[in-house]
Amino acid sequence: MSRSIKDYIEDRLGEELAQIASDFVDEHTDLLEEKMRQLHVLGEYEIDETVIAAVFPKRKENCRLFLDIGLKTVVILHEGDYHYDEEESVEIWCSVKGEGDLSKGLEDFVVSSVGEYRNRSKELGVLSDALVPVWGSEKFDYDAEAERFLQKYYPEALEEPMLLDPDQLVKRMGLTKLTHHISRDCSVFGQIYFEDVDDAAICRDDYEPDILAVQAGTIIVDPDVFFLRNLGAQNNTVVHECVHWEYHRNAVELERQFDTKIKNIDCCVVGGIRGHEKWSNSDIVEYQANRLAPCIQMPSKTFMAKAEEIIHAYGESFGTEDSIEVMEDVIADLAEFFGVSKMAAKIRLCQLGVEEARGTFIWLDEHYVPAHSWKKGFLENKQTFSIDSKNLALLFARKLDFRKGEEIWNFVYVESHLVLNIPRFVDTSSAGNPMLTDYARKHMDECAVVFDMELEGGKVGEYQSMCFLNRGENNGIVLDFNYGSGLKKGAPTGEEVKAMLMKSMRFLAESPHDFTGLMTAVRKRRKMTVDEIAEETYMSEKTVRRIFRGETHDIKKLTMILLSMQTPSPVSQEIMRLGGYAFPFTATDFEIPFYQMLLANYWGHTMEDIIAFMRQAGINLNGN
Repeated sequence: MSRSIKDYIEDRLGEELAQIASDFVDEHTDLLEEKMRQLHVLGEYEIDETVIAAVFPKRKENCRLFLDIGLKTVVILHEGDYHYDEEESVEIWCSVKGEGDLSKGLEDFVVSSVGEYRNRSKELGVLSDALVPVWGSEKFDYDAEAERFLQKYYPEALEEPMLLDPDQLVKRMGLTKLTHHISRDCSVFGQIYFEDVDDAAICRDDYEPDILAVQAGTIIVDPDVFFLRNLGAQNNTVVHECVHWEYHRNAVELERQFDTKIKNIDCCVVGGIRGHEKWSNSDIVEYQANRLAPCIQMPSKTFMAKAEEIIHAYGESFGTEDSIEVMEDVIADLAEFFGVSKMAAKIRLCQLGVEEARGTFIWLDEHYVPAHSWKKGFLENKQTFSIDSKNLALLFARKLDFRKGEEIWNFVYVESHLVLNIPRFVDTSSAGNPMLTDYARKHMDECAVVFDMELEGGKVGEYQSMCFLNRGENNGIVLDFNYGSGLKKGAPTGEEVKAMLMKSMRFLAESPHDFTGLMTAVRKRRKMTVDEIAEETYMSEKTVRRIFRGETHDIKKLTMILLSMQTPSPVSQEIMRLGGYAFPFTATDFEIPFYQMLLANYWGHTMEDIIAFMRQAGINLNGN
């Protein structure tokens, strides 16, 4: 649930504010006369009710709040001319401004001014009714807020590029940092205490809790954040908790006024706050800390100055003006210099307009995808060229329009992309597997299928965009993929596609037009023996021969044999037709469309690569 400062003020200061409103009415009877519409002369009047209509809290130091309270008073007016016997009600609005300490229950609230209420626009430092900063989601300038924070605590970081020392920041903010195991499963990376606690139960190395006395303003960092992740993650954890202390102390204090058990915030590795599932603002609070902390560690102006310096140095060293060729090294250097993770440095570059960084450090299928780039502005935030093997298989299995499309048979799955299979884009590696050409890696908009991403759980807005960029190792983020328009604008001409198919068409024209004859022609063209095929596909020689003769119709086994012979997709389709095989488009069996996808988009790979791909997708090889 969400606590309300308006409700809290009503409970604590309701009577005092009602008296202030009454006094304001007595001192401004001219306002009553201005609002009269039915009476001739103002006579006696009486207060019917006073309600708190609006509260505009503003953050001060510690838990002190500046409050601008809008009061609506309903006044009953009586006719002053004895010739008439009328009455009417009017509303008088006044604004009460003052300060008080929320941690003291606003018992020290002091009124600084009372005046006529006027509509007001939001300003810096204004908080929501739950005392969370009113920053919005996408339009708020986090870089400007980071500069204000740094000007207060670490101004030198705004003058020149430098490593922001988290321990120095903690010291300057008057906080304390402890290193201690927090959770048994390492799911919590940091804690910040907002209240003194004499008996905090915190995990020990042997996972039995230590009972510690912890003072307010203590940050606890789990050492496994360093050992399981990296120093950058640990630094970010500290800055993240500092953001909570600076900006969310009032929101937590308001919660504490209703629930005194709340003492601290536990920030989870996979996002969110542990133990506050019923606090409706926990996601907002955590999002704000996640979003602001990197801006503090990597201030926009000094970060970009350092990035441009490193890009220029690498460009001169390698003799290239193409930043994608050096972008991974640039990101690694920036991460080391600013004491952050490579993924944090990548995301920061993307936020500041360096789109080439989006195609770097994408971790799929237990490896990083080679760096790649595209025409600036070609992809939307939720789109990608890179998809892992399991999601591609799921997409092929679940999307009928995807696997029925004719164009999909013209693509090969290579380097985690679905790429048009023509020589300009696809080459062969020394291991015999397809690989992208240098041209393709720098012109993905011309050759690769575009996929739409969705964040599991329905998160939206800029947080979603951050997660789309954070596709690194062990990020804990689960994405769903959708097939949109396939190959977008910039596709090759029909002549190029035709040329791609001509080899297969000529082979088919020169080969026997029966199942067994065409299968044998493919085997001879690949110069493979039946024994070699049996060994590669984990089948017996007898089974392979029976399939070649058309004596058994096992669609999975035939698929494995065709893949072993690296049979081009047009030839595979013809063999399936001649043999009376058919892929049921409505099949619910995941493996059936998966095998169809392999024949369509993975036929050029070695069997070793194909089998590894199948295992990653969760396909059981037993019985093949």
